[in-house]
Amino acid sequence: MLEGIITSSWFQTVVPWVLLLWSLAWELFAMWKAAKKNHFIWFILIFVVQLLGYLSIVFAIFGTFAALPILYIFVFSRLSFKDNKLYFEKWKKKSSKKK
Repeated sequence: MLEGIITSSWFQTVVPWVLLLWSLAWELFAMWKAAKKNHFIWFILIFVVQLLGYLSIVFAIFGTFAALPILYIFVFSRLSFKDNKLYFEKWKKKSSKKK
């Protein structure tokens, strides 16, 4: 049964598009966040990876689709240098105001 699903034309058409949209969403979000934080090098790196697609293909083969943008969003975007020291920003808590 599983073999029939995997070899169906519907599965082979829809799954690559879903993976492509998943990767594109993460890459665009990472590029937006890099631009917002003035991380020019990360913006260019993610743009080049997205444009050429080489690393995205390698990541897809090893089952880690969109790994670079996800790593940027959750790890590298929170790193900053101040006074020649590397700092890791903590997540900011949203304040909930009750009326």
